[in-house]
Amino acid sequence: MKGLNRWAQTFLDEWVELNMYSAWFPLNNASKNFTSIIDISTDKAYKVTGSGIISGKNGRWLMKQPWPAYDNVIVAFRDLKTKQIQNQKSHTELNHSNLQESEADSVLTECAFIFDLYSKLFGPQDSTYFKLSLAPTTGGGYSRKNFVSWRTNHFNFDTRVGLAHEIAHFWWKNANATI
Repeated sequence: MKGLNRWAQTFLDEWVELNMYSAWFPLNNASKNFTSIIDISTDKAYKVTGSGIISGKNGRWLMKQPWPAYDNVIVAFRDLKTKQIQNQKSHTELNHSNLQESEADSVLTECAFIFDLYSKLFGPQDSTYFKLSLAPTTGGGYSRKNFVSWRTNHFNFDTRVGLAHEIAHFWWKNANATI
């Protein structure tokens, strides 16, 4: 799968992203809401993040996804950089490998603004946990329960619009977009 780099599928030397689009686990369409605990082993050079709560280090990781979802996303990359905003109300986490510090701050600020705006307009979410993974390539993104994956090499207008779109799925999930 090395070198496969399409929409929602990234397999680079420094970044591997597994999700339902890469068909890495059997999907039972009758059960679209499951919780999971996954034990992950990787090369020690890689750090792991994903759509659940991650713990571990040095090639041994555990991903707990206690909220019902239909996908498990696992991301492994060599140069993991993490920024978090955590308070009594929420946990927001950014995982990336190539942003400048100021760009990472801008992404977190933008996500907080989007959440605040949508919450005021459409009501609060049932979860206060949010994780964003920015792949070091181009090609769009996707949304899962409490998780967004987006492809970008830097923070720009397209990133801002894309994140607003993906975060909107938290409110409308798979709503019919046709008029």
